[in-house]
Amino acid sequence: MSEIVLPSGAAYLLFVLGLLACAWRPTRRASWWLLAASGALSFVFSSGKIAATLMSPIEYAYPTVHDGRQFPEARHIVVLTGWADTNPNMPLSGTLSASAAYRILLALELFHDRPDCNVIVTGDPTTARTMGAV
Repeated sequence: MSEIVLPSGAAYLLFVLGLLACAWRPTRRASWWLLAASGALSFVFSSGKIAATLMSPIEYAYPTVHDGRQFPEARHIVVLTGWADTNPNMPLSGTLSASAAYRILLALELFHDRPDCNVIVTGDPTTARTMGAV
């Protein structure tokens, strides 16, 4: 169900509904609107500028911590997952996207400063396991 909330899932749902509406004569006119909405949603949310505009306020709300000793009361280093491939023929470090690799490297730097902290990788379970293994 959570896939439908994503723009790609909503576009896919609109596309399928548009195809189904094409099959039934009374709803053929509506099918064009559903298919057009699917295409527009895909086009708009496939743009890197739209994604950056939506994500920037979240990503840059807090500055990156470069020195783990800056927060002596912290007990956990939380890393959000990025994207990782599950191809067993690739080396483990090669399965991570650039952003996932960056996050793991930054967590490693923080852990180097604060070995008393636990590192928690959270998000998609498959990606979290891969990032944790790296």
